[in-house]
Amino acid sequence: MLLFALSASAQDLYTGVWRSGTGGYYLWSEVSWTDFNTKWSQLGGQNLRLINIKTYTVGGVRKWSGVWQGGTDGYALTPLHLTWSAFNTFWSNASSQGLRLIQVETYVDNGTTYFMGVFRAGNDGYALTPLNLDWAAFNTFWGNASSQGLRLINIESYLNGNTRCFLGVFRAGTG
Repeated sequence: MLLFALSASAQDLYTGVWRSGTGGYYLWSEVSWTDFNTKWSQLGGQNLRLINIKTYTVGGVRKWSGVWQGGTDGYALTPLHLTWSAFNTFWSNASSQGLRLIQVETYVDNGTTYFMGVFRAGNDGYALTPLNLDWAAFNTFWGNASSQGLRLINIESYLNGNTRCFLGVFRAGTG
């Protein structure tokens, strides 16, 4: 499941991608971080795992949305306001504990870019692109990762000044 939240005029718009299945799922949208984090903890205890997180502002107030699916594996979510350096430290520590990044989200507060990550259990190969890759550099990284048996599972776009940059999350796979 993939979720996008967009604002057009005075109306919020959502788009998503679904796939058939019989497992548990949950969608929680347009809530504060406190409410989102409380729901994340509650749903984790009900064997639902966050697989996608989005953040956006409504009237200048930051809101959060997420998609959960059934699971009993390990999981983690980064805390708020991690700089790239702090995010990488969290990512490295989580990876050494058998968790794999499955989604990265960027957001800007007061002119600073922050990074959020969603993690699930795994012991396979993985990679995360370096910071501030433009499309050409991102594609080069992607090609090199693919040749090493890693597959792109999540892409995030953000602005660094006037440059559109891309982050990619890769996991071992075929096809």
